[in-house]
Amino acid sequence: MKGKAIVILVSFAISLISTALLWKKIKTREELLSSRLRTVRVIVAGKDIKPGETLSAENLRAREIPEETYSRRIIREEEFSLIDGALCSHSIPAGSFLVWDDIQEPIEMNRFSRTLKKGMRAVTVTADERTTFSGLLRPGDRVDVLATEKKDDGTERTILLLENLLVGAINGSFRDEEIVPGESGGTITLITTTTRAASLLRAIEDPSTSVSFILRNPSEKTRKRISRPSRRVELFTSGTLEKTYTFPGSTKKREERI
Repeated sequence: MKGKAIVILVSFAISLISTALLWKKIKTREELLSSRLRTVRVIVAGKDIKPGETLSAENLRAREIPEETYSRRIIREEEFSLIDGALCSHSIPAGSFLVWDDIQEPIEMNRFSRTLKKGMRAVTVTADERTTFSGLLRPGDRVDVLATEKKDDGTERTILLLENLLVGAINGSFRDEEIVPGESGGTITLITTTTRAASLLRAIEDPSTSVSFILRNPSEKTRKRISRPSRRVELFTSGTLEKTYTFPGSTKKREERI
């Protein structure tokens, strides 16, 4: 009787394993069939392209291919803006996939976001003639930010809110040659950290505070204060506190670029 029960349990276990293997096989086939049905739109050569030829919508086309045949080397349709205007590095027959090796370096990245360094953010603020310094402001310049607070008693207090902010763009143009000479007003885009951008926006949105910009020499460094805390030294004699000495803290300055 005991032996018969063991045989039944073994048969049941084998049945479970067989069912699991069969289910896995079916699942794999379903995924394979699904991947064959899914497509990806990629860039192909619309005609024969010669080395050194400029890539554009005139000689490139988009085509759908099965997802299973796609590799990361092939340029997708949504990446067209990255290679539009780039030069071809070698011959590409008509109908062939365009891969990243076909692009002659360096690729022109006409996107402002790609100019941002790691950890930096862009913030755009409204500008008037005073903010743009009568049209003298240019991308690459640096400005300080003053905040003037109006108190309830009618008095005003002006503080240096931020220093050495990099001007990234003016009225949406981030190349110097795109700036219209003498044009003032519009918007300016500043490059800074998230924390400093938040401080600037809080001051701008505060109705009791007005914000002003001061143009500075880009090569000038920012002086940053470093505070050192005070120290206390306790003198013990035979386990008894005899005297306490307190040494005041200090503030040092160091120059750095932000």
